Amino acid sequence: RSYIFRLNTEFDCEAFSYRKDKRWRENSSLNTKSFLEANSDTDIIFIQEPYVGHIRNIPSSSDPMGTPLVGGTTHPKWTLIMPSCSESTRVATYINTFCLRSASPHIVPGFCSNYNLCIRIATSSGTASFLNVYAHPNSHDAVHDLLFHHDLPNDLRYIGGDFNLHHPDWSIPHPDLGF
Repeated sequence: RSYIFRLNTEFDCEAFSYRKDKRWRENSSLNTKSFLEANSDTDIIFIQEPYVGHIRNIPSSSDPMGTPLVGGTTHPKWTLIMPSCSESTRVATYINTFCLRSASPHIVPGFCSNYNLCIRIATSSGTASFLNVYAHPNSHDAVHDLLFHHDLPNDLRYIGGDFNLHHPDWSIPHPDLGF
């Protein structure tokens, strides 16, 4: 489940989290590709708890089987930006390559960890920042950082993510999780 907070932006953004959904977990990489293909009219997609795993083996001079290449799911119509390629990464941002014809994205220093990723996109009309957040259900450090971080980018246009802020007013009851 994702919660989206929209700020004024000229970009079409979506946030999506699928780790808890069994049908997605069964083949996360393929499902991510299908999701990206189905949303090709979107400019930016934030995914929380993305698939990060074995992609293929690459040639190696020391191992005849090759060295495992680990990473996130790629797609020819999307540019993947992740803070790292480790399995502890909880955020991935995909930018539609169509947008990149007139925009230049980069990671905002100070807002890049396995739990948050801020991308700044420069266009001919200026810059806009987009923040992808994953808050671990047992720790709300990411939410605390958002509320009390005094150096948020001035050009922040969008915050999206999985904030794990469960409440009966907006969450489906999960008796097995205690709420």
